[in-house]
This record gives sequence, C-alpha cells and structure tokens, in this order.
Amino acid sequence: MPQRYAPDEGPLIHTIPEVMHLLRLSRRTVEEMIRTGELESIKIRGLRRVHRQSVLQLLETCRST
Repeated sequence: MPQRYAPDEGPLIHTIPEVMHLLRLSRRTVEEMIRTGELESIKIRGLRRVHRQSVLQLLETCRST
C-alpha cells in the first residue's frame, strides 16, 4: 500500500501518482498542469518528479484565486 502524506510532510519529491493522490486529480490533469507550467517538475534520469514545494505553491495559488 502506498504511503500517504500531507503535502507539507513526507518525501521531498513526489512521483506523478503521489501528486495525483495528494491533489485528488487524474493523471491526465496532473500531466497537463506540468505541461503548461502550472505545476513545476523535474526529470531525474528520465523520471518525472514534482518537488513538494511546487505542490504547496500550486495550492497557495489556487487558494488566493
């Protein structure tokens, strides 16, 4: 069973499925947010990862709109 973390605790970086779980969004939505730059990500050896701070920034941006 995957680990479950609040966005402000746990791993420093997240996989796409972990971000999907944290934000309760589909893979397609998360990938679109990454593609458009709404959610920042990095590649490590070809694997897409999202820094915890990027998730928190997204949540803060959504909160202020």
